[in-house]
Amino acid sequence: MEDSRGRAPSATLRVSTLVAGAANAGLGVILFFAPRWSAQRIPWKVTAFMAMTIGAYALGNAWMAFVAVRAGTWSRAFPLLLYVWAFGGSELGVVIWFRHVFKGGAQLAWPYLVALALTVLAALVGLFELARSRPALRPADERPNPVRIQAQVTAFVVALAFLAAVAIGHPHSGTTRTIFPEVLSPFTIRVFGTFYLSLAVGAAAVWWIKRLPVTIAFIRGGLGILVPTLGAGLVYIGRFDFSAHPGQVVYLGAYAFVLVMSVVALGRTRVG
Repeated sequence: MEDSRGRAPSATLRVSTLVAGAANAGLGVILFFAPRWSAQRIPWKVTAFMAMTIGAYALGNAWMAFVAVRAGTWSRAFPLLLYVWAFGGSELGVVIWFRHVFKGGAQLAWPYLVALALTVLAALVGLFELARSRPALRPADERPNPVRIQAQVTAFVVALAFLAAVAIGHPHSGTTRTIFPEVLSPFTIRVFGTFYLSLAVGAAAVWWIKRLPVTIAFIRGGLGILVPTLGAGLVYIGRFDFSAHPGQVVYLGAYAFVLVMSVVALGRTRVG
């Protein structure tokens, strides 16, 4: 279970990651399976569809954390951990940025903040350990990515970075309903944007490491995000108006496409 320099994440990091994952799982279950109830109790203005989608992100965070711990080696866990760390830090940054509209007295305010805080704490533990132990993140004895897969990872990083830049840098895009079928507040679209940014950061680590076992581990983790997020879109498919806004098909289509590509990649590639 160790990498080529005998280094693997410590028990402290694994435990802190699992605790953060559990907090995200608890929050995600509430938001995802009770979206209408949650929409009235989340600490800023959202619809039930938005609450369910944010719940899907939280469930995805929990799964990514679990897969990272199960990955065993630093090289395979690193992109997964990097995504989780980036998500916690960036989402906490959004809360601080929009603290004037964040309703601290809402019933789900503290569960949301606790999940973020535990995620950031796990990130601090991980970054300290990473700086101290300097594990090998690009083991020479592992199979490199085939050219086709490396090209797909490159396209994935570019697409995510573009989405993040638009959502974070141009918040008015959330009011057009061009892609997402509901009007997004500046707070909510930044939440979506930092989610895409976090995925881009994790995927960029996969691109940099260029090892097939690392890529497969990240794909496995990504399924925990793709499935519930696509599921939320299908539950609220009535919110979409494809005739007036044909671009909205891109929202569901992109998740479905990446999900199919991920399953195909896992089916074609056998990595121990």
